[in-house]
Amino acid sequence: MKKLIAELIGSFFICFVACLCYNSNLGQVSGIVIGLALMGMIYAGGHVSGAHYNPAVTLAALIRGKISVAEVPGYILVQLVGALLAGLMVSTFFLGVAKSVDVGMKVPQMMMGEMLGSFAIVYVLFNVVGSKDTAGNSFYGMAVGLTQAAIIIAMGSIAVVALNPAIALSCVASGVIGFKDLWLYLVGELVGAVLAALYFVYIHGKS
Repeated sequence: MKKLIAELIGSFFICFVACLCYNSNLGQVSGIVIGLALMGMIYAGGHVSGAHYNPAVTLAALIRGKISVAEVPGYILVQLVGALLAGLMVSTFFLGVAKSVDVGMKVPQMMMGEMLGSFAIVYVLFNVVGSKDTAGNSFYGMAVGLTQAAIIIAMGSIAVVALNPAIALSCVASGVIGFKDLWLYLVGELVGAVLAALYFVYIHGKS
């Protein structure tokens, strides 16, 4: 239960910050702010739940054997609940501010960007946390947070960047992303995470 509560709280605040950034039209500065939020939540909950806060990361962790099949539904459920609560809260307090982003003409770019970004985040996470050479370090939160920030800033000119199915869902709930575009975020992010996990296992094994 402690793990699920930690995942719920972390997912909520990361998604809350992301939705506020995109609702406030902060542009590429959003990357820095979201990265800092992720960094803080990783340090806050990493020792409790592993600080996934991301269904794609949970799926990747399952492939690595770092989480059991029985734990996966609970993790993903609370992550999505936290995301929905965050999106609904932002839409309540910022009603009418959000503008749905039409990415219909940019499907290949968006899906590829989300896939590569998700791959990078899982790749960095596993190498700074899961590798024997870096296990127990104190910089893992910074590494993952800065990676997410860099990717959001780099891709920010294309459209809303999520890199996390939970953030994508919260952006739909708050009105930033149209529901019709949610699928391309989810597909790109999940495929990227799975590829990163498979690559890591191939190179390093599951241990």
